[in-house]
Amino acid sequence: MPVTISNAQQGPPYSVHSEKMVLASMIRNPSIIKLIHSIIPDATAFYSSTNERIFNAVIAVPGKFKPDDSRILIESIGELDPPHSTISTGTLLELSREGVDKKLAEEHARIVAGKAKMRLLVETVSDILTDAYRSTDGFDAVLQRARTKLDALAKR
Repeated sequence: MPVTISNAQQGPPYSVHSEKMVLASMIRNPSIIKLIHSIIPDATAFYSSTNERIFNAVIAVPGKFKPDDSRILIESIGELDPPHSTISTGTLLELSREGVDKKLAEEHARIVAGKAKMRLLVETVSDILTDAYRSTDGFDAVLQRARTKLDALAKR
């Protein structure tokens, strides 16, 4: 199916619910932080910039906070990203109440990681399309660049 404006207007793939469940689980059960971090190696997997900051803060302070002590996380967010430390205690308390069990947290982490890969695929395909429309190099050169980009994406 060719890309149309209606396809592009859907927006990038992400799951706010899964992002929230991953963070909530990490806050409620710090013992799963290492497992989640093995599935989601860095915060760029999160679509929400707020969720990126919370993830970085949780990773930075594992074992140093209790599920009901959002103050430590807020301080950590402020230290990691001072201009953007606008996450409220209420946001973290809401997350700390919504934790899920280890198996479900792992499933949500895989969803977040998968959506991040899909966003990278969309970005890569967009770059390939732009190259195909603008290139004066000819088909073989464009195809080789496309293969290189897709191979690099597949290795992630």
